[in-house]
Amino acid sequence: MEAHERFPRNVSSVRTGILASGMSSSVPIARKARRVLGRFLSGYGMSEFGVGAALSALDSTEEQCTEASGYPAPGYEIRIVEPQSGREEPPDVAGEILVRSYMTMRGYYGKPAETAQALDRDGWVHTGDMGVIRADGHLRFMGRYKDMLKIGGENVDPMEVEAFLMSHEGI
Repeated sequence: MEAHERFPRNVSSVRTGILASGMSSSVPIARKARRVLGRFLSGYGMSEFGVGAALSALDSTEEQCTEASGYPAPGYEIRIVEPQSGREEPPDVAGEILVRSYMTMRGYYGKPAETAQALDRDGWVHTGDMGVIRADGHLRFMGRYKDMLKIGGENVDPMEVEAFLMSHEGI
């Protein structure tokens, strides 16, 4: 986006694209991309089950495309669970994103321990990602659990801290 601002190009042929969004730190980038490139879809995916597990729609609002990662796509099931207990969380409560689909991997080649950790017996991929299913049904990717900082008993995403700091004009 910064290169386009310095060296503008004709992007009128770009009709739509897909951008991973939802994390607080990605929202300003997604908004800028929408201003420069026009409409796009937001999405969520991984190699383990495909890149389009959740997608927004062409008629989604700007807020839905920049602050969420889309609706579960046809053929995909997405659940949010409490990581330690595996208990399913209600809407608007953060937890680990689990995904199951017809495209789910069979396992990591030659890595049975990693496969057992990522893929449960019911075919759900335990992504290690933190997310929430919003009341409107959109998935919101919030970050990776392994990147979280534990502060005062709460998970704090360092990218959210960075986004907050970057919003201050003195930084």
